[in-house]
Amino acid sequence: MDIIFHDEINSTQTLAKQMLQDGKISKNTLIYTQNQTSGFGRKNNAWHHSKGNLAMSFIVKIDELPYPYSIICGYIVANVLEKYNIDVKIKWPNDLMLNDGKLGGIITTIENYGNNKYCIFGIGINLVANPDISEYKTVNIKNICKKEINFQDLAKEISENIYNAINLNQLNNIIQNINNIAYKIGEKCEYMNNIYTFLKIATNGNAILIDKLDKEVIVAETQNSINFNI
Repeated sequence: MDIIFHDEINSTQTLAKQMLQDGKISKNTLIYTQNQTSGFGRKNNAWHHSKGNLAMSFIVKIDELPYPYSIICGYIVANVLEKYNIDVKIKWPNDLMLNDGKLGGIITTIENYGNNKYCIFGIGINLVANPDISEYKTVNIKNICKKEINFQDLAKEISENIYNAINLNQLNNIIQNINNIAYKIGEKCEYMNNIYTFLKIATNGNAILIDKLDKEVIVAETQNSINFNI
């Protein structure tokens, strides 16, 4: 695995994509920083990064089979943090939650270059600070858990676990266990101005809701967001 560290960078995800386009990626590659100035998340929303937190992108070759890589990545990150006794949940489709606050987020991008297909796993985790955002609660590990985690070790451990999940055929097993750590399973939520119960995350990554008549509603990641704060 190639490892690239920057003291400061506009976006690890942007650099990862540019390096693929320039043919500079020959093996699995980790790009990470503690100071990302222009990060972005789902639907190109700005990712608010505080200096000292972890921002990383991991580039890995994948096969042609479709997998919900953002959800899978969330599970892997939560599993790694569990080793530090940090109980993280996955808020569909791509948020990492701790004590009902947003700890981090994930964005995955599929890119085709040459005869190969790659996934760029973009991950941001609030290790020592969290932004003040009026729309939702944010948290950081140092404040909530009274722990200081080495960001370099964490970036490498997450990357190694992603690689192993893909290359040791662990993806299907992860998908089957997603709902064990999904956020607000069985609770009320709002979607398209209607109230539903969040039933589960399907194996293809879609959210499954049920209405008051027990009719299922399927929500894909590309559709409108689900409001869990009701």
